[in-house]
Amino acid sequence: MTSAAGSPIMQLFQRTLKDMYSAEQLLPHTLGELRKSCMSAELSLLLLDARTITNDHLARLEHIFKITETPMEKGSCGMLEDIDQEISKLRQEKNNDAHFRELALIGTAHQLLHYKIAGYGNLSRISRKYGYTEAADLLTASRQEEQELDMKLNAMAEEMMRETKN
Repeated sequence: MTSAAGSPIMQLFQRTLKDMYSAEQLLPHTLGELRKSCMSAELSLLLLDARTITNDHLARLEHIFKITETPMEKGSCGMLEDIDQEISKLRQEKNNDAHFRELALIGTAHQLLHYKIAGYGNLSRISRKYGYTEAADLLTASRQEEQELDMKLNAMAEEMMRETKN
């Protein structure tokens, strides 16, 4: 392993790791709010799958804290606060069009997934650079699961767009 303790890149790694840990801890609440707002059983099931994946990601992150000797602390995740506000706005809107509502929820879920994909990608690259191969592999697996979920949401949104009249 390359000595990285105290380097700016390793500080970035530790901050991002803590932020991702916070995001994964807060995510079950956000996913629950998304599920309450959706009308489609298919979208609801997909969000339930995302919640299960979140538990796996938390366990991986906890292991990564140990193997990288990073203190396990919460970071900040303003992204989830913004998404929670967006969900609240969607609930208050008067538009009852099911496709509009579902497409808006999918868009919100996409924002969250892209945040996580970027975070896991950055963490994986830094881990690999500093010789934390196991951590890099775990982070890559989490990123790939997020990408798979993103592709499923995209396919669902594309199908809804084909069904939309205007």
